Amino acid sequence: MSVYKHIRPLGDRLVVLPIKPQEQRNGIIIPPIKNPESQTPIQSAVIIAKSHMITELHQGDMILFESTAGIEVQVDDAKMRIIRLTNVQAEI
Repeated sequence: MSVYKHIRPLGDRLVVLPIKPQEQRNGIIIPPIKNPESQTPIQSAVIIAKSHMITELHQGDMILFESTAGIEVQVDDAKMRIIRLTNVQAEI
């Protein structure tokens, strides 16, 4: 059983696995960009787990989020972030 199945975010939170800009998913490469309003770097990630309150996104979806949002957690060798839904800029 995967350790990731034991992560259950609460409230309006998601657990995401950030993707480095050079990595691809479905042939899409997301270059480093910044949020024009706050100048915060935007990063792509895959949703690992989500709260039951979040209905519009699903595990495995790819998103863009503010890279400074939330907290970083390490599970095994993977560095993940726990972020709020409001930090998600878009679904890819």
